[in-house]
Amino acid sequence: MKEGGYDAKTFAVKLREMVTLMEQRTRLAKIQEYLYRHVASSSIPKQLHCLDLRLAHEHTNNAAARLQLPSAELVPALVDNSYYHFVVASDNVLAASVVATSLVRNCLRPRNVVIHIITDRKTYYPMQAWFSLHPLAPAVIEVKALHHFDWFSKGKVPVLEAMEKDQKVRSQFRGGSS
Repeated sequence: MKEGGYDAKTFAVKLREMVTLMEQRTRLAKIQEYLYRHVASSSIPKQLHCLDLRLAHEHTNNAAARLQLPSAELVPALVDNSYYHFVVASDNVLAASVVATSLVRNCLRPRNVVIHIITDRKTYYPMQAWFSLHPLAPAVIEVKALHHFDWFSKGKVPVLEAMEKDQKVRSQFRGGSS
């Protein structure tokens, strides 16, 4: 039974050790993936965090930063199908601003553009302040947070259920902390 210096029993033991080692490496890689994904998704660069803080402060102190978006005379454009409607969903003020500015500047008919910006509760006031202080005329800008939508509930949005499941799985690898 010996071929090439190994018998079947030694070969089986070596093969089992290799499989066990590969399974351990795979488990470790999965844990690292979840950890790195969590760090990447929850980390905010300091400059962006500072921008959000400054804009939130500006929102509380400056009346111009609290202007209604869009202004009262442009509200009908929000549901007018003759306009081109774009949705930007982001919690990054700078990224949303770059996308919206690029869209308005490179559009053939910027006065026919309506941009709906959707953000989270935490970033709503900085986003509102930014677009109030830096209007993109002649386009119509609307800033809303997720909590402003009455249809937004777990029973009606399957994406929330998937995110909740993913969060549960990730919390298992972090010792139960969210």
